[in-house]
Order: sequence, then structure tokens, then C-alpha cells
Amino acid sequence: MPAAYEAATAFASYANWLLPGALLVGRYPYIEPSRCASHDQGEAQLDAIISAGPHVFVSLQAELPPQAEMRIGGVNGFMPYKAVAELIAAARTP
Repeated sequence: MPAAYEAATAFASYANWLLPGALLVGRYPYIEPSRCASHDQGEAQLDAIISAGPHVFVSLQAELPPQAEMRIGGVNGFMPYKAVAELIAAARTP
């Protein structure tokens, strides 16, 4: 692959641009058992994603309920992020 494409698709250790500037793909964006154990790290990840432009999150993880249905205490170490993402997005809105 050309270096320019690789540079255009790079984003972070937790996500990459599949279509540069249009479609970002990655792992669970907030607190989860294997790689993100703190609220600070989870908020930083969400903030980076939201600041890059995406405003729709789609989970393909069948083992987790939709964000609107997830218990506030989470499921199996995965914490809900919908409210946090909405607060981050609202804080960025002028």
C-alpha cells in the first residue's frame, strides 16, 4: 500500500479510518475489560473520536445490548458511553 494511504487511514491505537474522513472503525470506544480501564482514558478516546468528526456510533458486538438499553453499571466490564459521548459532543457545540 502507498505510504500516503497508510498515513491517511491512521488514527489511533483504538481506531483507524476505513474511508479517510468518512468512516472510522475500531474497538469499543469506552471502558472495557481488555484495554481501557479508566474513565479518563475512555473520555479521552471518545473526545478524540468525536473531534475527528464522526457523530454516529454502530456496534457490531452481539454480546452487548444497545447503548440505550445498557445498564448504568455496564455489562461484563463494558461501560455504557452514550451519555458521555453526548456530553462531550454538547461541550464542543458552539
